[in-house]
Amino acid sequence: MRPFAGSRPPIIRIANGTFYRHHPSAASAHPNPPLFAHLDFELPSHSPEPHHWCVVGPSLSGKTTLLQILRGQHLCFPPTARSFPYLATEHVPHRLRNPQRAIQYVGFDSGSSLGPATSAYLSAR
Repeated sequence: MRPFAGSRPPIIRIANGTFYRHHPSAASAHPNPPLFAHLDFELPSHSPEPHHWCVVGPSLSGKTTLLQILRGQHLCFPPTARSFPYLATEHVPHRLRNPQRAIQYVGFDSGSSLGPATSAYLSAR
């Protein structure tokens, strides 16, 4: 890991990562295209001014999948393309050094098989 010259390391850094649901060489009857190919992303851990983030896009465009990737889900190739430098610092309690504990997803989908109408209804409320 490279040193962070006087600044705080980012919460997450993705450098040319390609993400899959299943291992790309696994034999499967279902297609397994890359979820995101050659993704570059960095989320700073500190900023002089407050920032608010919003992930928007049409239905089925990959918003939830992107947020899952930021939490550490889905396979990353190469595996070292995704890192969580800030979570390894002394500023973070030991119990939160795992991305799936430290980074939470709050969604409005119901988790049921009722379809997109349920999600739209819940998000509108």
